[in-house]
Amino acid sequence: MNDCNHIFTNPFPSEDALNFYYNSDLKKFENKFFEDSFEKRIPIFTKRIEIINKLLGEGAILDVGSSIGIFIEGLKRNHTKLEITACDLNIESCEKL
Repeated sequence: MNDCNHIFTNPFPSEDALNFYYNSDLKKFENKFFEDSFEKRIPIFTKRIEIINKLLGEGAILDVGSSIGIFIEGLKRNHTKLEITACDLNIESCEKL
């Protein structure tokens, strides 16, 4: 855990609490909103992708909380050389990823 300097700022929620939140009707609504605005949201990640490509260039990246994959699509469209792994706690999102 020290290798990536990951620090929890809030108490870690239980698996049941995570499942309740990430697979709720609110998350379904959020996924639908992201789907409807998918193309318009890709440019949001352009600067982040430029920085990642500049600093990392090649290697692997793990995107945690990928939702329906807007950031992942942005990486692909920018012809990144990174090996991309993505995950999300929302079952519907994982199916779309």
